[in-house]
Amino acid sequence: IHLLSYLSISFLPAILPMSLIFAIVLSYNRLSGDSEIIAFKSLGLSMWPLVIPGLTLGLVVALVSGYTSFKIGPWGNRQFEVLITDIANSKIISRIGEGTFSGFFNLVVYANKINEESEELEKVFIYDERDENSPTTIISEKGKIVSEKSFNSYKAFVRLTNGDIHKIADEGHTKIHFETYDLQIVEPTKKKTRDKSINSLTYSDLRKLLRETKDEKKWRQYNYEWHKRFALSFACILFVLIGIGLGAPTNSLSGKSGGGVISVGGIVAYWILFILGNSLLKTPAVPIWFAAWLPAFILLLAGLIL
Repeated sequence: IHLLSYLSISFLPAILPMSLIFAIVLSYNRLSGDSEIIAFKSLGLSMWPLVIPGLTLGLVVALVSGYTSFKIGPWGNRQFEVLITDIANSKIISRIGEGTFSGFFNLVVYANKINEESEELEKVFIYDERDENSPTTIISEKGKIVSEKSFNSYKAFVRLTNGDIHKIADEGHTKIHFETYDLQIVEPTKKKTRDKSINSLTYSDLRKLLRETKDEKKWRQYNYEWHKRFALSFACILFVLIGIGLGAPTNSLSGKSGGGVISVGGIVAYWILFILGNSLLKTPAVPIWFAAWLPAFILLLAGLIL
């Protein structure tokens, strides 16, 4: 449920324009199919009074889409990345091989026998070098992988029983016997250390990276992402013009299913142009703003013509 909810939030910047064109095309297509537009024109009204409500809705959705593109969407995508990492970290048992030395998180773990269903280990040897100044060796009769889950984090540790802890420091050697000992493996405080992907960058993150990035290739990617998000928000207004132009006239597609077919066609056309613009980014001679705004330019022309 957490993964799906975060993934849904990260899709909001793209879902809002798509939902808008469906709403516009279906609404004006219904007006056209029921001859309501003809009735308006018979009163001497032009199309512009009918366009204004759609443009108003498009402007509102464009503002909301811009906020989701730079704030809410990246937050949802970031939480999805972090949660995926936490889930992977919590499945520690899959990284330990029976009768072999396994290394992860600066730990070396050996277990003579492993029960994967109960996540129990027998004859356990662990070498912990996370503290470089004082590495620790732990030997125990048994161990069990324990994962504690909460809404925000995953915590994993090994619960060891009947064993000894050996520490070597400058002062000498220390041996501690224990009946039960919990060795922390994944700490929830470290859950946000993974670098953000480009889709998880917020408005302030992109501004900072555009100022500080020296690598030309990365700078072009960040600059393209910056323009692309603004262009996607502006596309909401263009989708209104396209939707009214396709939905309002009386045509052979008018009817209950015609609006949906037209909407899907408009969305497919936009994403084909979006992929084309993304491919142009790989050509250094093409300006970044042109590659990002290419779909918007063509949509604007088509919307005005329609």
